[in-house]
Amino acid sequence: MIAVCIFIQPACKHDHATNKDLERAKAYYKSALEASENLERMLDTMVVNDSIRSIFVDRIKQWEESVVEMEGMAHAHKHSEHNHDHKGGYQITDKQMVDVQKAWLDTILTIEMDMKNSGKASNQ
Repeated sequence: MIAVCIFIQPACKHDHATNKDLERAKAYYKSALEASENLERMLDTMVVNDSIRSIFVDRIKQWEESVVEMEGMAHAHKHSEHNHDHKGGYQITDKQMVDVQKAWLDTILTIEMDMKNSGKASNQ
């Protein structure tokens, strides 16, 4: 699924009125950003060794770099040292945008689940 996001990485323009598909895509996008913020807090409090923490930091960076930003919904990046370019140019349908944003959300939720499982394993 992340391949879809990577393939269509640059921000997409929608030069028409918002509709139900775009509203759903925006909801997925917002949920993904909220999950990302939660992960950043989890990272700060996780009791794991540095190599495991580094793996999760790298996965989150890769996830951030795979973003297909929704017009008017730019987000801040905690990991400012990575190259993160948002250029326009790709045109996708609103339904495809829903799929892309859902895949992006699913990816960060998978990282979150892996972090929780890693934390459980390290606390045993």
